Amino acid sequence: MTTNNDQKKLFSLGAYKTATYTLTGMLNCHPEILILYETQLNKGEILKYARDFRDKYPDARYLFRFSENFDRLYSELGNYFRNKGYAYKYVGDKLPYLDINILRECEGNKIIYNFSHEEVRADINLLKSLSKFSPLPSTSTYKKNKQT
Repeated sequence: MTTNNDQKKLFSLGAYKTATYTLTGMLNCHPEILILYETQLNKGEILKYARDFRDKYPDARYLFRFSENFDRLYSELGNYFRNKGYAYKYVGDKLPYLDINILRECEGNKIIYNFSHEEVRADINLLKSLSKFSPLPSTSTYKKNKQT
């Protein structure tokens, strides 16, 4: 079983129409990964997927706390499922935007960025912001992969 020290947080971040939903679904097929869909535990507003999660796991209602420590809430999510007998090695959330404040909250955790070529071309500052949090592939690598 996964212990607190073994458990890591994994976040999938991306703007609308960048396949974050599909990628999250594929990652969630792995028995050691649980990534929630746009739940963002530390927000006061509970949207569609958060309501679905809360309805399925009513005893997990305590996890939804406005302005709580982002990192700690996802650690508690991992503990919640560990106590239910699940051995998730990675827990996290799929967040539908690339926002510098969210990136700061995710800092130190595993992050998957999804963005479109047009999005980066339109906002080079976005790319610069992302590179502060983890290395990104070079443009030449991106072009080479796109051609194959």
